[in-house]
Amino acid sequence: MDKEGVKIAGCAGAAYVLWLEKNLKNATLQTVEGHDATYQHFSDEGCQAIAGLRPKLKKDASKRPATRILKDKFMAVEQAACTKKGREKGFKLLSEFIDDAKKSGMVSELLKKFKKEKDLTIP
Repeated sequence: MDKEGVKIAGCAGAAYVLWLEKNLKNATLQTVEGHDATYQHFSDEGCQAIAGLRPKLKKDASKRPATRILKDKFMAVEQAACTKKGREKGFKLLSEFIDDAKKSGMVSELLKKFKKEKDLTIP
């Protein structure tokens, strides 16, 4: 999609839009406030693409029959946790908790409980 003359609509402030702002070389990124307004802008302005999170795009595709979601991803939104600098014991406990939550299956169980296992992955 990163070609001259291609217009891509995206929701201002979203992590994927920030990534596009730094990495697009040829396409034009047009940012809009809010997801619904982004779809409207896409239609009104004749954009060739909308940047968004796959789960939201999939959900919204049923309302937009001409939608085609590209197979590959252009980036991934990684999540993080932190503690204040100098709190080594807290950092160690937080790190251990996250590792244990992933290894024990707790994160997988929560993803299933909230029906997100198809939308998110655990590294």
